[in-house]
Amino acid sequence: MPSLSSTDDQHTEKVDGEFRPLIVKELNHRRFRRNLKAWTKRFPSAGAELEAIKTTHSHLVTDDDGDFDIAFRGDMMFGGGSKKWAKKRVKDFHLRSGAQRLIASPMDTANLDDVANVTIYNILNTAVREHGIKFATMPVNEKCYHLVVLGVGLGDHIPILSKATNCQNLILIEPNLEFLYLSMFTFDWVGLFKEFDGVDKQIWFGGAKSSTGMALYIRDYLRLNGPHFIDGTYLFEAYPNSIMHAAVTGIMDNANVLLHGLGFLEDECDMVRNAYHNFKNFEGRYYKHDESPTFMPAFVIGSGPSLDNDLEMIRKNQDRAIIVSCGSAIRILLLNGIVPDFQMEMENVPAVTKITEKLAETNELSQITLIASNTVDPGVSPFYGRTIFYIRPSLASSLIFDMGDDASIDCATPTVSNLGFSFAQEIGCQTVYTFGVDMGARNPKQHHANDAAYNVGQLEFTTEIDTPTPGNFGGTVMSETIYLWGVDMLVIAAQRFAGTQTYYNCSDGVSIEGMIPKLSSTVALPERPEKQNIVEAIIEKFPFYTADDFRKAWADRNPRRRIKEYRNRLLACCDYPEIDDFTDEDGNDGLATENETTEKAGPVAPAKRSKKRREAYELDYLVRINLCLVPRGEPVTAEVHYYRGSMFLSMIGLNFFVARTPPGKKRETVIELGKQALCDQIIRICDAVLEFYDNLENPTEETSTN
Repeated sequence: MPSLSSTDDQHTEKVDGEFRPLIVKELNHRRFRRNLKAWTKRFPSAGAELEAIKTTHSHLVTDDDGDFDIAFRGDMMFGGGSKKWAKKRVKDFHLRSGAQRLIASPMDTANLDDVANVTIYNILNTAVREHGIKFATMPVNEKCYHLVVLGVGLGDHIPILSKATNCQNLILIEPNLEFLYLSMFTFDWVGLFKEFDGVDKQIWFGGAKSSTGMALYIRDYLRLNGPHFIDGTYLFEAYPNSIMHAAVTGIMDNANVLLHGLGFLEDECDMVRNAYHNFKNFEGRYYKHDESPTFMPAFVIGSGPSLDNDLEMIRKNQDRAIIVSCGSAIRILLLNGIVPDFQMEMENVPAVTKITEKLAETNELSQITLIASNTVDPGVSPFYGRTIFYIRPSLASSLIFDMGDDASIDCATPTVSNLGFSFAQEIGCQTVYTFGVDMGARNPKQHHANDAAYNVGQLEFTTEIDTPTPGNFGGTVMSETIYLWGVDMLVIAAQRFAGTQTYYNCSDGVSIEGMIPKLSSTVALPERPEKQNIVEAIIEKFPFYTADDFRKAWADRNPRRRIKEYRNRLLACCDYPEIDDFTDEDGNDGLATENETTEKAGPVAPAKRSKKRREAYELDYLVRINLCLVPRGEPVTAEVHYYRGSMFLSMIGLNFFVARTPPGKKRETVIELGKQALCDQIIRICDAVLEFYDNLENPTEETSTN
């Protein structure tokens, strides 16, 4: 039985006048057991930590009204009881300090793909021209889909906030597990969990101790459970805590990151096209993660401006370390007498081929091994001596040309420097040095090293580097959204092999947690005459890709049938009749069609809806679509990726305008117009993918040149 050493029979004096400590026998142990069981079932890790607590530094106190507070060294946490505090704290919560709201910028067609632009235009055009609807500049009420509560305390404020916002996705953060432990005796966690049972309502808990950990946790669960609902999200700090406040500040300052990387349909098709041509007649190796160590350090080299200071040191030591060149850094290295062992490429644009072709006119690339995403432009590979393709994850192409989870490189986005760093980790290098991985610049006007392609007109750089960030060697470095996202991913990557690998940041750029700042002038490496043998041994670990692998990925998969089936599943989310257009040419891969599963009984929602709801969510069809786009308990398919980006972009726009329409008939009209427009988009995407498949396998003269 859990007990609290600070709530024994010796502590009976009054605290703060009206409150007295609870003795052990007064604690509600029955509630504790029920709550602990519920927590262990829902959040096993947190449940285990709670069960392990035997003593606490603070203790529970109570008054004659049955209210509770937390006392520590004579101070009261809530200053008069948790229930009374909660009602006062939450009343007009949106006007109080500690409550911040994520508000999206006005919709911009430049941020939408062609598919989503048509959908949003149709919704707005009909709403304004036919129904005379005017939209407010801000959300018209405090309702929000996502609610983030930082500070659990004794929990009494949580259901009040939940009801006030009608939130469907509740994220709880509490760095002090002792508070949560005490709440197990006083708060009905079982009841709160029941309120959020079901596939369309979710509750999450994060007990991260650092502001970075909290921010990453919150970002993940906002994106996972509906990026289209992020506009209007409240982040509520229940009580002062410097770590929680830093996490909120980090999220608000980098709010744009929350919606990065959703994808466009056109991009997905481009990457499937590239992967198709890269693999169709490929004779070579593909990446496969191997756990064996490589006893040689790696130099991971980006093209940041500080690289100019390190080129001489790298040139003198290039035979003593494995040289991993990241993207545009290769031009800088070759022009300065440094030949990389591995060149990393991940971008799917033709510009990479053009730059490589120009580079090959004056440089010999045959001794360099290209490590490239399966989605890289097909023209890049022929310039290198050999190519090893890795499967870029979370794309339609990665699931069509799937070679297993260990054929991907983890934490390899969003920048090519992230890819190079993770590659050096995964080939087992025990020590990794980074150069030119600045993720920003001390002088934003000098955004790359001198010999970078950006400085000679081969590449255009339009990014605004304007965010002050702590520097690796002190002071301030200017950065921007994508770079900071890259920094976050480097922090996560550095944690993966902490304790077995050592990382030195030799770049005069952004400070990166988990990497040790080190001036390049202090790097001293021993002679390594066996280097080439080590590089060859790394390469020989990777298996060969075969024609049979390609056949299984493409011809045997029946992609046309799959996209039609998924289209019908999405239409069912909007109660739209299924489309029976399956032909003999679609093949039968053993998957039941919508027609077969419903037996012409009408559309079926893809997930069970909650029977008990406090207040119906008006955009429930967007919730159901999200469960198809981010499925739980089932694998993500290539078809999901074709749809995901464009659907999310349209749903972001729809949610934006619904939130700015006053409740009533006009709001209901916008919601219904949105449903109709999304159904049209679902059908258009399927048709576009089917046409894409036809052109891919039977290219006309026009499509073969694209």
